[in-house]
Amino acid sequence: MLVKVFVSETGDVERTEVLSGDPILAEAAIKAAKKWKFKPFIRGGKPAKVSTRIAFDFASKNNVEGVAPPAAITADNDKENSKDKGPAITKLPEEVATGLLIRRVQPIYPQVARFQRIQGRVILRAQISKEGRIENLTVISGHEKLIPAAIDAVQQWRYLPYTQAGQPVAVETEIVVDFTLSSP
Repeated sequence: MLVKVFVSETGDVERTEVLSGDPILAEAAIKAAKKWKFKPFIRGGKPAKVSTRIAFDFASKNNVEGVAPPAAITADNDKENSKDKGPAITKLPEEVATGLLIRRVQPIYPQVARFQRIQGRVILRAQISKEGRIENLTVISGHEKLIPAAIDAVQQWRYLPYTQAGQPVAVETEIVVDFTLSSP
């Protein structure tokens, strides 16, 4: 389930929008997302409104649970739950990570996909090292013929290091790669 959240200057979720997923699970995802509290995004020295996408993974073991909120985005009870799990990786909204991007390599459109007129969006979860290099990519969604090209390009991307308390830290974010064909 992919939900877009619109966050106020104070870090509160103002509204949500379901982007994809099973409509049966939409209400649960929206309800969970509305409980999250975000660290305010600072733009030009002032808190700013932002939006980001949140992927919810649902499992069916007689219950339904969403993914835990990212470390940079904390729910009210997140501190209690993280005490015994070791250091958590900081998760950044896509817009924040994009602002740190210093080298973007465009994907090469796969010939087979181009011939078959396949278009779409590939969404990846990326771990970015303290040095700004992509260390790990996992696929969230996308057409199977577009995914390899997206991964090949994104593995070459470089970011400015994200810092907390003046120290660079590894982060995790989502990356969206769009593949669009021009008209024939």
